[in-house]
Amino acid sequence: MAKSVALEILESRISEAVNAKVEITIRGVTQYTISTETVVNDLHERVKRYFEGYLVNSSVSYDEETGSFVYITVKE
Repeated sequence: MAKSVALEILESRISEAVNAKVEITIRGVTQYTISTETVVNDLHERVKRYFEGYLVNSSVSYDEETGSFVYITVKE
């Protein structure tokens, strides 16, 4: 399935804000994964700053082969 223009714009804006190229996966109405192809050790902190005031929950995982993954839940 092709990405929507809105999702591409959001990825671009978040990438610029956190200074790392990210991809967004929509997991639910308020749940998203923000990922990078390489490990970005402080990505979780950068994402939390970007979404400050909107986050309900967040966690992170790192994998040397696949990159960084920040799992977030935002307010409705």
